[in-house]
Amino acid sequence: MKLHESVDFANAHVYRGVTFDQKILANQHLLEFIHIHSRQQPESIYITSVSNSGKTEELPYRELDRLSRLLAAWTIEECGLAPGDILGLIPENKIFFVVTIFALLRAGASILFLNPNDPPSRIREQIEAMRIKHLLLLRDDSDYDDLSVKVIPPFDELDIDPDLENFRDKFVDFKLYFGTSGSTAAAKLVEQSQYNAIVNAKALCKHHSLKENDTILGCLPIHHVNGLHFTLFASMIAGAHTILLEKFNPMSYFEYLNEYQCRIGSVVPSILEALLSFWKKPEFPANFDYFVSAAAPLQKDTCARFYKDFGVKVMQGYGLTETTNFSTTMPADISDEAYLRYAIDSEILSIGIALFGNDLAVLDENDRPLPNGEIGEICVCGHNVMNGYYHNSEQTQLAFQGGWFHTQDLGYQLLDETTGRTFFFITGRLKNLAKVFGIAVSLEELERYLANLDYLADAACFSIPSRLMGEEIVVALVPKEGARVNEEEIGRHLARYISSSVVPTKFLIVEKIPRTATGKILRKKLAALCQDKL
Repeated sequence: MKLHESVDFANAHVYRGVTFDQKILANQHLLEFIHIHSRQQPESIYITSVSNSGKTEELPYRELDRLSRLLAAWTIEECGLAPGDILGLIPENKIFFVVTIFALLRAGASILFLNPNDPPSRIREQIEAMRIKHLLLLRDDSDYDDLSVKVIPPFDELDIDPDLENFRDKFVDFKLYFGTSGSTAAAKLVEQSQYNAIVNAKALCKHHSLKENDTILGCLPIHHVNGLHFTLFASMIAGAHTILLEKFNPMSYFEYLNEYQCRIGSVVPSILEALLSFWKKPEFPANFDYFVSAAAPLQKDTCARFYKDFGVKVMQGYGLTETTNFSTTMPADISDEAYLRYAIDSEILSIGIALFGNDLAVLDENDRPLPNGEIGEICVCGHNVMNGYYHNSEQTQLAFQGGWFHTQDLGYQLLDETTGRTFFFITGRLKNLAKVFGIAVSLEELERYLANLDYLADAACFSIPSRLMGEEIVVALVPKEGARVNEEEIGRHLARYISSSVVPTKFLIVEKIPRTATGKILRKKLAALCQDKL
């Protein structure tokens, strides 16, 4: 029996009695909304991009339609696409790449999203694991000379003149691929479907009441699920206007928030911390509703300062690449009393309620539901749940065991008797991951790379809370007798395999790594032993 025919797989994709095949959004496709908005509001601005230098560029819905059609025609001709072909893309927060993403999907391609901050070795590992047809680049790059590379031409240099009236989008169930679980490059590549994408986008539109003339300020990278699905897909379906910053800058953030009268700001906790550190009395536009924060746990006093000092709510959300983006978010219509109870006065801040399209449950080790208040594993089922891990049936089966997607995050739920809503809370995680600037980093993966250094007898990692980073990784090192340890050299070694933004900078020399009789690292004991050195 094939995996997608298994009972567990089927049950993990049921939403309130509706199977994945039956669909809660029948006969709808993400790309058709480009047509709708290009006809109904052709001159309305979809994207205003802001470069690091402050230069702005606008993309109306009419131009999104025209340019993505042109580039789709070029892609079909130049890449010789066949059904199921996958193209690799290393997108940056620029209009050029926004158009390119939609063009590739309109051409019928599936996309492997690659992180521009990753070292070439990690990018190559994912490309080779996927066996993609071509890697599309903005310019030639010697790091990928031996791969099948296509350089995307500037829009005004496209040497193809398709009959736009006769060009028809390939409304196929395209796939979106993302690396996940931190520094592991190719072991777990998540496969999302077009249907996953539209369910998530519709859920976000419904939850936040997104509509035409709404403006969202986005600065999260569009190669990541949050930047792609919320900043690009949800706003496009709503016909809204997205301000897309090339990079976050605390000095200019409120300038753009006010200039464009943004209603929602999409952020991560480290951005909120930077804003609080830089601004004492920030000004918000009169129509600003709230920040939406995800990727890492919020600090309790971060929410409190924004709410009590500025009267602004921070809505914490939760989701994984495997669940397409957001599974939960604090309700947009939450009362002040309930917000105080769940986001300010609560010892653990709530991640909110389940969004349309998926259900959550807190289960014990035998996949049985636990009562309110008891800690277990948070599990998800619904139409936003991924197809699986690419060519990794073993890990996919484990993830869907018992008919739920197992997040490996621990938490509990509470029923709000006033509204009848169920609020969820995260207390920790089963797996050894650290969330650094919202990026999940596998501690075991780091330890494997450290084991390659011949002057180390042993090494282990653990994480500690960090206001700026969410979590900070601490590396405990046991040098071989007589060996000298160079922390900068270790950092450069790790940067060959993982993004430089998450390379640890805190190293401690210890006499011994505490382990079980079978060699398993005792991380809590290690953290306690290192406490005095931090």
